[in-house]
Amino acid sequence: MGGLSGTLPAGLTAASLSGAGWTCVLDSLTCTRTDVLDSGASYPPLTLTVDIASNAPKQVTNTAAITGGGTTATSSIGTATTTVKHAATRPTPKPKPPHHDRPDHGRPGHGRHQPGPR
Repeated sequence: MGGLSGTLPAGLTAASLSGAGWTCVLDSLTCTRTDVLDSGASYPPLTLTVDIASNAPKQVTNTAAITGGGTTATSSIGTATTTVKHAATRPTPKPKPPHHDRPDHGRPGHGRHQPGPR
C-alpha cells in the first residue's frame, strides 16, 4: 500500500493526474494504491499534466511526498526541477492597404504609369 501527494509551484495548475493502478484526486494532487509492493519492485509511473501561466517562472521545482511501505521522513520526499519554455508570441500583422484586395493587385502595371499611346 502506498500513496503520493504533492504541491505545484506558482504559475502551474494541474490539468490531469493518472497512472495504471493508481486512484488519483486532481484537486488535492494525491494518488493512492491498495496493493502491496514487493521488495525491489516499483509501482507504475504517475503522469501529471499542467497548464503553465504566462507569468510562470523560467524554472520550477515540484515536490512530492511518498507514504506507506515503511518509508522514512528523509527518504519519502522527492523533487524535480524543470525549465519552462514559454511559447513565443507572434507580432500583430500590419493591416494591408485597401487596394491589396483588388483582383488586379500584383499584376504587371498595377500601381505604375504604363507608357504607350494616349
